[in-house]
Amino acid sequence: MVMAAQEALLIGTRIADFRVAPTRVAVGESVTITGALQWHTPIICWWNPLEGKPIEVIADTVKIGDATSGSGGGFRFVWTPMSTGIYWVKSRFPGDLLYNGCGSATVRVDVITKEQKGEEERHFWTLVGVGAVIALAVVGGVVYTLEEQSRMRLILARRS
Repeated sequence: MVMAAQEALLIGTRIADFRVAPTRVAVGESVTITGALQWHTPIICWWNPLEGKPIEVIADTVKIGDATSGSGGGFRFVWTPMSTGIYWVKSRFPGDLLYNGCGSATVRVDVITKEQKGEEERHFWTLVGVGAVIALAVVGGVVYTLEEQSRMRLILARRS
């Protein structure tokens, strides 16, 4: 009860614009985690940047690092996962004597092997190639049809 009353007196915060990219990587590739820590102006309902505060970055339930909110409340953390799996990544401001703590949304990150990544890229480019061939065939068919129609008009015009 005392804790809830204490939290009600603190200034509300949030982590806005939380982003994790890319969300599918091979082991050893970097993932960039960004967001902005903001505090809430009471009554007016405006959100303002909160600078110089610690941000924890968490994958599943394990803290993988720290960042500090900088200019405009923004923070950035680069993570390089070293094992495959599905990770749920989020950030958290623990709060302090003046500000309530808050957390971000949770984003799924799939970490695959380099071999899997290579296979996915080959599959992607195969689909792009097939799409390009189909597009060229359609364009070629349209051009041929238009040329045939033009040729037929010339033949019919000569007969008239």
